[in-house]
Amino acid sequence: MLDNQCLSDYQIAYNVLVSLWVLSYHDFALKYFENPDLDLIEKSIKILDFFNKEKVVRITLLLMENLTNYKLCLEIMSDLNGLELIQKLQQRHWVDEDIKNLLEKLWGIFDSNYEEFTSIDKFRKEIHLKTLRWGPVHTERFWQENFIHFHEKDNLDLIKDLMCLLEMENERTVAVALYDLGEFAKYFPFGRSYLDNIGIKSVIYEVMQKSDSAEIKKEAITCLQKLIVTSWQGKSKT
Repeated sequence: MLDNQCLSDYQIAYNVLVSLWVLSYHDFALKYFENPDLDLIEKSIKILDFFNKEKVVRITLLLMENLTNYKLCLEIMSDLNGLELIQKLQQRHWVDEDIKNLLEKLWGIFDSNYEEFTSIDKFRKEIHLKTLRWGPVHTERFWQENFIHFHEKDNLDLIKDLMCLLEMENERTVAVALYDLGEFAKYFPFGRSYLDNIGIKSVIYEVMQKSDSAEIKKEAITCLQKLIVTSWQGKSKT
């Protein structure tokens, strides 16, 4: 439905988005928007960021407006840096007043939910669901602001759960888990020694050997680099 052809022709993209917008009024379609294998929300946001055509932008924003009525869809859009994208679009000149109003409304919704969707509870929820996607809780800022929570045993146990996710088949989940493990090593006091004690390096080497994913290999190498670096800028601040 939403494939590369949509990015090559704005009219095709528009027609598909109109169909999705109509579907978004019906509860039966919710399972499709929430399905990580279909990635309908991610692909819609990609189109929004790609085209400047006002009719494409307007229909995508209308779709997003409807989806904010569903908590999980709102969470997915937040994970996809919806707030940052809306802020970027607000800097552009729009003739269509509906676009301006939709951007203002969506900014308010994303902003009011930002803390909830960047919290340690959100991080914990993703790990327990065993499905990770790039987003606010998988950033350097998150680890800078939340490393202190891992002094609590329940949260520290999440690191072992992260290591278990390296065995998942989903390449994105594995790549994100590798990134988080590297950030834990970087920002948490004694994070490197903790990971050494649970045998993380051998697991990472195994992941690198069996995976053909360039993203996984990149994150694995970066994670290993963070594990062996003797000091980090700003580490003393922790």
